[in-house]
Amino acid sequence: KVQSLRHRVTILKRTKADLEEVVMGPVVNGIVMHRYRDSNEFLRSMTLNSMSRMTLQRPDVFLCDKYLKYFGWLTSDHSEIVRVAAIQGLLAPFQKHLNDVQTNGGKKRGAASPKNSNVPSQTIDLSLMENVITKFIPRLADCMIDVSISVQEISMNL
Repeated sequence: KVQSLRHRVTILKRTKADLEEVVMGPVVNGIVMHRYRDSNEFLRSMTLNSMSRMTLQRPDVFLCDKYLKYFGWLTSDHSEIVRVAAIQGLLAPFQKHLNDVQTNGGKKRGAASPKNSNVPSQTIDLSLMENVITKFIPRLADCMIDVSISVQEISMNL
């Protein structure tokens, strides 16, 4: 019976990996990663907002250099709304971590999110952002003296 359960767990893990591959391939890499270069500033901004939400919903998958670098790159975008979205995307994990620590000590793992009971809330490990923040810290510092007041305000929070 134990062996049967182990076999079932292995099958479920493979199925989960296959489903994540289906989502990661066409959806994330095929759509999001191409839209960050779109000529329309609103599409670039919406792409960053979507990536930010994905980072908060699935930090185990999206809170890594592979995805965070897009936020860093777009802090230098010519459009104000894109720069704001990029900084907000980098700021969001810090805010969620701070909120988790203040509300429940950051210990509650896998609990249902208050907004959507189907979305598990995962603890944010900010050390995963270290490489990207270190690489883009000069640009983030420059954002504090950006020509746009809204970019300056958001970057002060980071």
